[in-house]
Amino acid sequence: MSSQLFIDDSYVIETGKACADLGQKLEGDFDDFLKIMQDISSNAVISGATHDAAKAYLQTAGSLKTQLSAISAEVDKACRSLITQIDADDQWLY
Repeated sequence: MSSQLFIDDSYVIETGKACADLGQKLEGDFDDFLKIMQDISSNAVISGATHDAAKAYLQTAGSLKTQLSAISAEVDKACRSLITQIDADDQWLY
């Protein structure tokens, strides 16, 4: 059994980029969802416990709005940094 580690650079980079792209798409979808919930809260259920719960949900969820793309961008950055660091560390081996 070999003790060598093989890393497919392009796979790691593509995975990071795919994660970043997906994070942006999810953030857009989440923003659309929040707009729909806001519309329901403002126009369909304008009072009562359900209205109050929807408002509370919107307030909490709204604070998470930018987190999806930020986290996925961080994963993309980590993937690129991994490859850069491996290449730098391998220079003295190869």
